[in-house]
Amino acid sequence: MALKFWLGGEGSDKSRRLIKYILDEADKNPQRQYLYVVPEQFGLATQRALVTGSKNRGILNIDVLSFTRLAHRISDEVGSYETNVTTLDEMGKSLIIGMLATKHRKELSVFAENIDKLGYVDKIKSVISEFMQYGITVEKSYELAVSARSEGRGLLAGKLNDIAFLYEQFREYIKNRYTTVEETLDIVSSLVPHSSTVKNSVIVFDGFTGFTPVQNKLIGVLMDHAIDIHVALLMEDCIQENNTDDRIKEHELFYLSQKTMNQLGRMADERQIIIADPYKADKTAIHNIRNSNAEIVYTDNNTRAKLNNTAEQHLFVGQNPSEEIRMLCNRIRELVRKRGYRYKDIGILAGDIEGYRHLMEREFDKHGIPFFIDRTEPVLLNPFIEYIRSFIGIFCDNYSIRSVFRFLKSGLCDLTDDEVYALENYCLATNTKGYRKWHERFDDHTQSAGADELLEINATREKLIERTDRFAVLLLHDKDAEEQNTEEQKDAEAAGRVNAASKFTVKEFCVAIYRIFESERIEEKLKAAAERFGEEGNRKYAAEYGRIYVKVCDILDELCALIPDEKMDIRGFSKLLDAGLDTIRIGILPAGLD
Repeated sequence: MALKFWLGGEGSDKSRRLIKYILDEADKNPQRQYLYVVPEQFGLATQRALVTGSKNRGILNIDVLSFTRLAHRISDEVGSYETNVTTLDEMGKSLIIGMLATKHRKELSVFAENIDKLGYVDKIKSVISEFMQYGITVEKSYELAVSARSEGRGLLAGKLNDIAFLYEQFREYIKNRYTTVEETLDIVSSLVPHSSTVKNSVIVFDGFTGFTPVQNKLIGVLMDHAIDIHVALLMEDCIQENNTDDRIKEHELFYLSQKTMNQLGRMADERQIIIADPYKADKTAIHNIRNSNAEIVYTDNNTRAKLNNTAEQHLFVGQNPSEEIRMLCNRIRELVRKRGYRYKDIGILAGDIEGYRHLMEREFDKHGIPFFIDRTEPVLLNPFIEYIRSFIGIFCDNYSIRSVFRFLKSGLCDLTDDEVYALENYCLATNTKGYRKWHERFDDHTQSAGADELLEINATREKLIERTDRFAVLLLHDKDAEEQNTEEQKDAEAAGRVNAASKFTVKEFCVAIYRIFESERIEEKLKAAAERFGEEGNRKYAAEYGRIYVKVCDILDELCALIPDEKMDIRGFSKLLDAGLDTIRIGILPAGLD
């Protein structure tokens, strides 16, 4: 067993050389398994590099994995000691923490007022996940709060105390029922000694700046049982001796890589494992200088020197972001039209992508420049999400004018704009709000509504009331009972018993909402919209509308699986559902080559 480091700066050939080494070794030793561990987002690119670099354009005994997939591989082979425990994903954690925060609101000193804000639960979930990754226990969390209070930092102490409390409640709730991804790595560490795959494997770690304590623990166990371990790290100056004064300082660029090297080195020393001489890459890799227009890789030193000497760097200071983007568009068009570049050769880095994104979209479209922004989109403003939230809001706000017309204007209610605006003008003129008024016929004449107009307005009102009453009946009866009890009076009585204070289980809420989706043919409407956007060439909205229905149904399924019997009022369920909807992100793949 040996540990070897592959070191080099950005743009060096360390990863390329490592891939070539692994391919050569895999070819020589077909009976061995090679596990190439990379961050989740680098999996596809690494697989492509391995396949294109192999002699036969295929890899049989090399697997590209993330830490999570490696854990699953080992647990599938050996078998988990906790067979009845389900692993929570990020959405599941957010839903459980959101439910616990709402349930224990009175025990929270700082977070109580903000817990209903969108994104707040997700931030708390992220902190708790970080605590678990770095081995910070509930007890240690409370100690941090006490320490902050003793230093006179009251606000920080309050926040830490609330986080520790929610962390404790979360651990208690999932005990013996669920586990998290962070805990999975810890559990798998105890399974590694029983894995024949690991004992016959060479394991590579590439693309990481550092490792969490939980990951380090797993790597340590892998060192004891794997054939060899290879670690690629980003480090421009490679290794520096510990006894020199030139060691990397904490504030310097490659400090984290040096710290990771030291940690892994100590772990190897403790296990009496040989540390092989590291591979040290050149600062600039010849093979990375490429003209993609001609598909030529320059490998001679003369060409390389010439390219290095003629590299262009320009500094432009614009009066505002719009001027910066316009200058950028002009530069891109010049490179493409006059210098033979293709759009795929050009990349843009921005310190604040959100601040520039809308400007880029507008200006690039205006200049006819194809582009792709690598980000996942939140979908809270999607009409379907607005439809769900506003529909529940009608019950939370007792048919307020704002909640009713927020729902009717969602675009999924099968009403024309004229019908909605006529009803809205009438309600504003007569101050119509509340359950009782909406369930009575509208008879008051207004300046814009006479007898004929009132007929149309009441027809629109009845379409709304039919939906809300159906939801109320679904909550109070099962499906069969609803089909058998179709008398208007029974339905009206049932609907009248559902208000903001009515309590139902999470499963009852989820089932009722899903049946509303079915009766309103929401899935068909979204598919039709996705097809329309696709025909118009709007890939972003085509992807969003095409996938959002499944994403929302996944949240309802997750709620039914995690906390089906938890009772709450409709306001509590609304906040819980918001926490789930806020986690939905939809990304799109870039278009084909230009």
